[in-house]
Amino acid sequence: MRRLDDIFDLRYGQSLELNSLTQVDAPDGVNFVSRARGNNGVTARVLPPGDVGRAGEITVALSGGVLSSFVQPEDFVTGFHVMILTAKDPAMTLVEKLWWCRCIWENRRRFSYGRQANRTLGSLLMPEACPGWASAKEVPSNDALADGYQSRISLARRNTWLDFRLDETVHRRRASESRRRIAYLAPPGSSAPRKRTMASPISAICSRSSRPGR
Repeated sequence: MRRLDDIFDLRYGQSLELNSLTQVDAPDGVNFVSRARGNNGVTARVLPPGDVGRAGEITVALSGGVLSSFVQPEDFVTGFHVMILTAKDPAMTLVEKLWWCRCIWENRRRFSYGRQANRTLGSLLMPEACPGWASAKEVPSNDALADGYQSRISLARRNTWLDFRLDETVHRRRASESRRRIAYLAPPGSSAPRKRTMASPISAICSRSSRPGR
């Protein structure tokens, strides 16, 4: 086992108060990282009053959402009780940093009941090295999301489309099971219908609308 401060250089963040900063919208300014557990700890976007943390560094909450650890993808500033970690190995990859963040987070039980990690964070014992299976992982990107609106589906020859009735395509019957409405959908002639759960309010509406005089 190795101490955390053998793997990273630790320094306190800027300890800024959000209400004294000018909040802006992206792309202006930098992220404001607090002790929050979600959204990479980012709670606002502000104009930096001075030095900033750099993209690729790790932030660790020392209280509040104690030991919430995140790799920051952009430059940032921090609120109170946030530590900044810089890898001693400049070749450390993003995947490896994310794995170390998880290792730090798993020590959160040591700081329950309001205890803070200010003085003892650097002494936390970590594994000797990031395992090979973790280093081999790839971080998913959002690049493929653009394909959804860039590619078009051809709807040529729409004049050949035909109208059809739903009851000519599937057989539907209702049943009750565990106080839920169940719809059975199957192609015509199928002997083993496929069960599909439907929301009770929708089924109830369908049932009432099918009654005579409704």
